[in-house]
Amino acid sequence: MRRRLADLRRSLASPLLRDTLRLQAGQVLLVGIHAARGLLALRWLGPLAFGTYALAQSIVTAALLADVTAAGRVALIGAAQALGKERRGDAAAPLADFLRLATATGIVLAGALWFLAPSLTALAYRQAGVGDWAGWLGVTLLTDVPFSLLVVALQAARRTTALVVAETLRAGAWLVVTVAALLLSDSVAALVGAQLVVSVFASAGAAVAYARFARSEPRLPGWAELLRQAARRSSRPALATGARIAVDKNLGNLAAQLPLLLLGAFDTAAVGQLAAAMRVMGLPGPLLTGVARNLDAVLPAQAAASREQVRQTFLASTRVVALAWVLVTAVTALLAPLVLVRLLGPAYAPALALIPALAVGSVVLGGGVAMGAVFRTLDRVGRSIVCQATALAVTMPIGLLLIGRGGAAGAAWFHALRVAVVTALSLAAVVHLLRPSHGAPTDQA
Repeated sequence: MRRRLADLRRSLASPLLRDTLRLQAGQVLLVGIHAARGLLALRWLGPLAFGTYALAQSIVTAALLADVTAAGRVALIGAAQALGKERRGDAAAPLADFLRLATATGIVLAGALWFLAPSLTALAYRQAGVGDWAGWLGVTLLTDVPFSLLVVALQAARRTTALVVAETLRAGAWLVVTVAALLLSDSVAALVGAQLVVSVFASAGAAVAYARFARSEPRLPGWAELLRQAARRSSRPALATGARIAVDKNLGNLAAQLPLLLLGAFDTAAVGQLAAAMRVMGLPGPLLTGVARNLDAVLPAQAAASREQVRQTFLASTRVVALAWVLVTAVTALLAPLVLVRLLGPAYAPALALIPALAVGSVVLGGGVAMGAVFRTLDRVGRSIVCQATALAVTMPIGLLLIGRGGAAGAAWFHALRVAVVTALSLAAVVHLLRPSHGAPTDQA
């Protein structure tokens, strides 16, 4: 007991916990803001129109599978390591790589969505309009780049308070603009237009904020240096590292979107019900994101000093988050009927049947919060890819059968099954990598 109390006191005094608590405080605000925006959109539009918007968003997310750079992840790891070494100028290279790769990717994907999505959705869903909205949403892949750069820089420098302020201001602006747009027109166009407006203005503000941040932090490059290096550098090393991370991330994104995408092929009207249930059960999701993002910045610095530090941080964070997330999921599931039926209206009553399956998937997600950061820190993303691909190969046939027979309910259980399988495989791989006798990494698998 004394040893546990001593461990608890050390944990409470650690910078990791302090930064995590700051991020979590901000994530609570983000949960409230995004929840208000999402619930207003669900209530205003109804299942059918909101299903169209959700399907367009899923198409944009699926298009990101073509992004083989993982520019943000690579830049965060490189910048965090550079800033940890306290050497001026080292952070310029990873941030310049991010600017170059993210801009190029945004141009290519936005163009592809604009010109190809309408015809593809007309073929797949017999609704070209879904593809038109996906094309407009795809523009944000380019306009979001400056804001994403600011987020990477703040996260790498462990400026958690500034990071929380920036993201909260952007989310608050998104809520205000969404309400204003829906008051003018309760349509999909209002939601898409609000997203575009906020993306443009938030990135303009982020460009100014980054310039000020770079002037106060001499280890960071200014815009002139960033643009110069981005124009001259060869990004092949970053691209090679990012390709592995991108495949892993994109497999996860594809798998997360598959229930909606496959259900849309069977029953487009049911997509709105599943999207509503997933939105409600995902309301506390930013709390998990806060922990994962902090680990993305902390673990690379720890790995340079000791593999054992990484192991201890992984075990501690997994235990605490997994236990806490059971309670969070239970509370969310109990409140789901109030949100879906009382706040959103009786039209969403069929979504109540999907809550148990989605709750199972949510509980499992809590146990996997630290695994992605460990794979990336140890440069063993290949093993995560194997886990993702294996889980998808095993569960995909079952998922098709479930959706074909059960519709939205089958899609919800497909989601839960896939999450359970990939989490179990990944946990086994991480425990093996971090076992005390394991040596230093020598391969890329």
